[in-house]
Amino acid sequence: MRVQGVLGLLSMGLFALGCGGVDTEVPVDETVATQDQALYDCEPGDEGYPVWECTQIDECGGRWGNLMRYYCYSPSTGGYYPGGVITYNCGDCY
Repeated sequence: MRVQGVLGLLSMGLFALGCGGVDTEVPVDETVATQDQALYDCEPGDEGYPVWECTQIDECGGRWGNLMRYYCYSPSTGGYYPGGVITYNCGDCY
């Protein structure tokens, strides 16, 4: 009898939680977007694109590897400029 009472309370609690107890949408944090932009070194208002490059990498002892760099596009000048490095891996280029 005691088990049924506990199960009943537990199911009622879960039912109440499913009826609007938790918001399903998470608000966008503007500071996170600003930090991501600063992370890749693009100027405010410029757009960035990740690009894989095959290049010699200092962290790989000067050997060749794959480097993902952020390239920024400036709508005001119509040009691209290199932003920050996102990641790299040593080894065969692809």
